[in-house]
Amino acid sequence: MVTTVTSYTDSRNRAYAGQGFDGVVRISVGGYFGTGELLYDGQAVLTAAHLFSHGVTSASIVFDTTAGTQTLSSSKVTVQPAYDAVNDNNDLAIVWLNGHAPVSADRYNLYRSSDELGQTFTMVGYGQSGTGALGIAGYSSGEPVRLMAQNQFDA
Repeated sequence: MVTTVTSYTDSRNRAYAGQGFDGVVRISVGGYFGTGELLYDGQAVLTAAHLFSHGVTSASIVFDTTAGTQTLSSSKVTVQPAYDAVNDNNDLAIVWLNGHAPVSADRYNLYRSSDELGQTFTMVGYGQSGTGALGIAGYSSGEPVRLMAQNQFDA
């Protein structure tokens, strides 16, 4: 979830196609949706295991890139074996694509360094609307939008 201090409708909070976030995808699972990131191989998406906690093992993956919108289905879902639904620990899953990701979709590597303290990071994703001051305002009636915000690692 991306939380901002201004309304989600403010264009400064939108992650538009072509800004380097075209590999951040919307994953639809059994009537719910969440965020995923296309991994560097272009064959798999990293997402949250809690999306699959309702027993659904397939997903629809929506790419919004400079080439347009493309939807792929999953061929397989692998939930982290140590996922703890009660405490939301190890909340990771990999969704394997049933086709090739769009060539225009950005690909991402996992961050493996340990120098994040004091660094500014950008959060990008789909989720419920709301603000940092008021919290979650619920779902909007329109199509989910890709939002972004920046913050700093302090601890």
